[in-house]
Parts: sequence; structure tokens; C-alpha cells
Amino acid sequence: MDVIERGLADTRASRVFPRETMTAALQALLGRGKTDGGAAPATAGERPVVWALTARDTVLEIVRTIAETDAAAGAHLAERFDQAGKQLAIAAHGRPGRLAFTYETAQAVPPYTLAFEIVTWQKAGDVIAILAVVADADTPIGFEAPIVW
Repeated sequence: MDVIERGLADTRASRVFPRETMTAALQALLGRGKTDGGAAPATAGERPVVWALTARDTVLEIVRTIAETDAAAGAHLAERFDQAGKQLAIAAHGRPGRLAFTYETAQAVPPYTLAFEIVTWQKAGDVIAILAVVADADTPIGFEAPIVW
């Protein structure tokens, strides 16, 4: 749970990255640059999504580690994380989280669970903040969990 608490602290301190920035970081990691211009900004009916520093660093480390041994698997996993952020923008749903006022969604990128909260920022309104990425069974991310497609 401490990884989720670090994500909460990042969010409170505005150490967050918009979904578009996360997409660009994943593309750069895979050596693709910004071939498609990054993710499209939120459209009508979508809430903005931000990634806490803790969650961003975890995802980049997971993708980097996987891509070192299998570039295609790393690219696929990067796409799954990127799409998970987009899906939360469209419909933020999940089970109640391990910490009060947080939620978790396990279907987005098995075997990883995304912990998120819905925060209200003065200028942006409701924002989905992805706080952390954890492997199954409350284990902070290690690379011992198998990738399931």
C-alpha cells in the first residue's frame, strides 16, 4: 500500500503528468518518437487523466525491462498501459481501493492493477489521477509476475 500512498503524495504535490505526456514517454522509450503526435487530449465527455510520478516511473520501468528481452511484448504492454489511461478518461470504474477514496481496476493490463482516484482541481474540474501500478496480490511492482495477454 505504500506505493499507492506515494502516488497520493505525488498527486497532492502536483507531481503528475498528463496522459499525452505519458504516451509520448512510452513512445520515446520504445524508440518511436512522437510518430502519431501523442495521445489526443480529452474530448467532450472525457475527464482528463494524469499519471502520478510514482505510477509513471513504474510503468516506464516495467516496459523498459520487458522490451529489453522482447521488443514486441514491450510495445504491446506500452500500448495496453496507454489504452488503460484512455479508458479511464472515458469511463472511470473499478472496485473500491485499498485506501479510502481510491479505486482499482484490474482488467486494464493483467496482471497489473491500476490504483486511481478522482480528484477535483480548481481549474480542471474532475481529473482521474492514476496513483500507482501494482502487481497481483498487493505486491509492489517487481518483474516476477508473468505477463498475460
